[in-house]
Amino acid sequence: MLLLSGMVCSAYGQSDSMRMRFMDVELPIGGVGVFSRNGIAIAYSDTAGFVKIPKIFMQLGYLIAMKQGYEPDTIRQYAPNVYLNEIHNALQEVVVQGGATTQKVLHSGNEYVVDYAFAGDEIIVASYSGDFGGHAKLFLLNNYGDTADVVAFPQEPLYLYKSCVGKIYVVSYGKFYPIQVANKHLSIGQPYDIKYLRGMKECQAMLDGNLYYKRCNADSFIVRYSYLEKGDSIFHEFLGFKDSVAYIGSHEEDFIHYTEDDRLKQMPKFEVGLLKQLWDRGSLRMIDLPLFVKEDSLILFDFYKKQIRYFNHIGVEVKTVPCYFDVNKNLGATILKDEGKETFYLFPNGHHAVKWIQEIDIQTGTLGFRKFKINKPYAENIKVHNGHIYYLWQDHLHAGTMQLYVLTP
Repeated sequence: MLLLSGMVCSAYGQSDSMRMRFMDVELPIGGVGVFSRNGIAIAYSDTAGFVKIPKIFMQLGYLIAMKQGYEPDTIRQYAPNVYLNEIHNALQEVVVQGGATTQKVLHSGNEYVVDYAFAGDEIIVASYSGDFGGHAKLFLLNNYGDTADVVAFPQEPLYLYKSCVGKIYVVSYGKFYPIQVANKHLSIGQPYDIKYLRGMKECQAMLDGNLYYKRCNADSFIVRYSYLEKGDSIFHEFLGFKDSVAYIGSHEEDFIHYTEDDRLKQMPKFEVGLLKQLWDRGSLRMIDLPLFVKEDSLILFDFYKKQIRYFNHIGVEVKTVPCYFDVNKNLGATILKDEGKETFYLFPNGHHAVKWIQEIDIQTGTLGFRKFKINKPYAENIKVHNGHIYYLWQDHLHAGTMQLYVLTP
């Protein structure tokens, strides 16, 4: 156990700093990092476990205490003793932290990065630097953040979308634009109406010329998977999920007949707004699962059955591997694929300040020894490419910008 003890002022009473001591049960522990809410390192404990931090950091928000082998703790208010749980089997993991290995990718500090995507070994970044999405632009960067090209974009970009055949589009209000990358240069094609984007997103993967689709009816809690053979126009369904219990729970009020007076009285009971949406979203997340391609197989991580399921190019299930890791049913998890190295990572969903991803050994269905922790709190839009972990992060002191960072193991 990690003990944060004596978060009190020094004996002088009027000091502008607080003296803290970190303990492992009864033994002092050094090297505990204390970070501000925006990821700035404030101080590290000495060999006796003591550290001094300016009071102003606690007044501005909260602190985060971190040390390898212990779970990070978010300190929001004064407490004489704050305990952190030791991470079990910490020596079995390789934990890669931020620090010197974390750096900005886009060197311009005035941009609000909306999204980014990988085109081979190059990175496309969509951003803006003016009010209300003005001065929008697209950058083409290499892995070192050097700008190969930059072009103006006519509208505020919302996000980048990469289709199942590898084409990249920038999505805006009412339109989406194709992007071409050739000879270190970017070009933007004529826009398409946004109504076509939903159908394009149903295509999940391409294998041996066949296209594989996922169609989700969120209202009915039904998800169907099918494929379209090359040169054909007939869809062949090969897998489906249905959650009847979630459907009944979500539409409970539809099965009850009220008079108008009763309906008005019961309305607050059923119209619970975001709570109902969160419940529905959590149930749907367990069956609305993406398809991935690895070598000559389609892969689906079935959280409901706790299996990694393999399918061939005509949708026949050829192998299953039990999953020996748990996923929170309410929050779920995202599976990240490193397209460059053909590896997969588990990214638990949640609202924790410190995010982490862990490599999945798809041969055994276990979590691997490679675990990556992102020290900057509340990082967003995490992706993995060629073994590097990319993410977006906003410094709360500079709310007008959002920056792209890379964590290099």
